[in-house]
Amino acid sequence: MICIYRRTFLIWLLVAILPVALMGGSLRYYFKIQSENIMRKNQAALAAELHRELLPMQWSPAKQALEKELYEDKSVSQITWAPNGISAVYIRKTGAGSKICIKEAGESKERVLGNYRSNTQGMFWSPNSQYVLLSEKAGEVTTSKIIRADSLAVQTPAISSTLLPVWSPDGNRLAAANLEKDKSNNLITIRMYTVGAKDSRVLLKSPFAYGLYFVEYWDHNGTIGYSEVDQNGQRVKKTLAAPQS
Repeated sequence: MICIYRRTFLIWLLVAILPVALMGGSLRYYFKIQSENIMRKNQAALAAELHRELLPMQWSPAKQALEKELYEDKSVSQITWAPNGISAVYIRKTGAGSKICIKEAGESKERVLGNYRSNTQGMFWSPNSQYVLLSEKAGEVTTSKIIRADSLAVQTPAISSTLLPVWSPDGNRLAAANLEKDKSNNLITIRMYTVGAKDSRVLLKSPFAYGLYFVEYWDHNGTIGYSEVDQNGQRVKKTLAAPQS
């Protein structure tokens, strides 16, 4: 009887672990990268706070009043400030569910970006503070829409990707990893998307073999950092140069 239970447990464990193993430890690595990105953003926010005398707009009485309003409101959570420190997006719990809202310092009323759902992955500001990326995950696909912060107009393109897109430093482009099909072949790609442009551009592609690409960063030198899985199942960090336009 013990052997039967042990064998059943081992079969269950194999079924649970095998997909992740085949993806080169994708989930574990993905969450590691996301944690590192969050740490970098927190360090940047701390640096901005330490040098706030150089950024008077971020520390105006209106900004301080908005901070106090949001942080003391128990129906508000997941507050994400724009890089310029003037506006914030956040979740507001209501009787019928939750809403994704945005408010700028000095505004009397908040504006609603949309509904917050269980599959919402987050709200991500562009580095230029002009856009908010709202991402939702359905199965293996992440769908992201770009919303202009001042008018709430939805911008093209709508992005479908395997993982979350990464903003360019100027806030006008994004890069994302995808799993696609070309006729009968599965391909892994990195695509570049431009705000306001319908078509995307393939920056890198190869047949699917060991795992997905992960786009990890896009720096001010125009370098996109990514990783891929080698034949030994190990993630290897690489870079590619982003096109100028």
